[in-house]
Amino acid sequence: MLRFAWLVVALVPVNAWGQLYLIAGTPTPKWIPNYAATLVRVDQDGSAKPISELVSKEDGIDWLAINYELKTAVIVTRSDALVVVIDLDKAAVTKSCKLPASNALEEYWLANVPGKGPLFGWDVFRRPTPETIEIEAYEMLLDADLDCEHSFVGPGRDHLDVNSLLAHGRSGVGDLSTGDGIGIVVDKDLKLDLPTMKTREHLASPPLPSDLSGIAKSGGIIVRNQSMLVVGVGDGEANRTLLLRKGDPGWRTVPAPNAICLCRDFGRFIAMTEVREKKAVAEQRRLHPGMINVDDHVMEDEQSAGGAEWRRRETNNGPNQEESFKNSTSVFPGRLHLYNIETERLDTIVTNQGDSEILLVENNTVYYRVTDRLYSAPITDEGIGAAALIAKDDLIRDSHWAFIKH
Repeated sequence: MLRFAWLVVALVPVNAWGQLYLIAGTPTPKWIPNYAATLVRVDQDGSAKPISELVSKEDGIDWLAINYELKTAVIVTRSDALVVVIDLDKAAVTKSCKLPASNALEEYWLANVPGKGPLFGWDVFRRPTPETIEIEAYEMLLDADLDCEHSFVGPGRDHLDVNSLLAHGRSGVGDLSTGDGIGIVVDKDLKLDLPTMKTREHLASPPLPSDLSGIAKSGGIIVRNQSMLVVGVGDGEANRTLLLRKGDPGWRTVPAPNAICLCRDFGRFIAMTEVREKKAVAEQRRLHPGMINVDDHVMEDEQSAGGAEWRRRETNNGPNQEESFKNSTSVFPGRLHLYNIETERLDTIVTNQGDSEILLVENNTVYYRVTDRLYSAPITDEGIGAAALIAKDDLIRDSHWAFIKH
């Protein structure tokens, strides 16, 4: 059953359970500008105050992942490939190390490996001859008591402990969203494997539903924590988002609003930002499979909701939002969804603003931003209650992660 929550505007105190923090910043690919990462404190007066610079604009953000089970966020910089570790309990950087091997990095991940503990991992692809590719897997232990010299493990050839992976999902909107999942392939028996490893290790999960035979060929892990595993699979045309709850014998379909699942997890909840491919992009895929040209039709024919509120300039933490949405291959109608994996109830928050996303769910409260405004709303037995404004600041536009320091 769908339930809807609407916005009311009344400034209320920040969550009484602890201090609310945001992380403002925009991970970007290497062909567009760098942006800084800033730790932001949400105060009782409704302001969002920058507390410390986690990564400078000069260094830029290549990848950012947050994990509430580990109470940790990890940032990889574009410059010098630094790994910056933030302790959510301390709201502070506790470790910063330069990667020993930074060329041709492919995938990043977080894991909690028995005997090693929490770690950040990454692949390095090497081509010793034009015909061969070698993969080396490296790891960095996140333990703050270990200095950088003793934190690195590897290279290990072609192996990843796939069943220790952790993934929070995708954050952000436009085509600058970022995630901490990892690619997978589906074998002939509908089991899930990692595509790049010679040491093939199945995910500890049942086979996919039989009706996906011949359709589910590849995909990715979107979410993995102690309660659930969420994967997206398909063949590029037909795609499905699947959920495996802890203790369940088989998979169930996540009621994602579109084939593209901009999903992230918060305990027993999956938060989803509604998104669909632009019609001009879908038409290009139909006429020229595998080729997308962001032409005038893609930029002009369809727009996400709420363009009048978008920022029209670049800042230290993020891009010109009007340009970002214009160049996006997707449309964001301004609808956010919260799916309870235990009750299977789906609630919807209507913002009518493409630049909106759920940032946190804690203590039966959902926190979400709408452009430069941060709202909270209670989650009740009847659905999501009335929303209340808790902060307004331009820094909130670039804030895609939130946590509460207790």
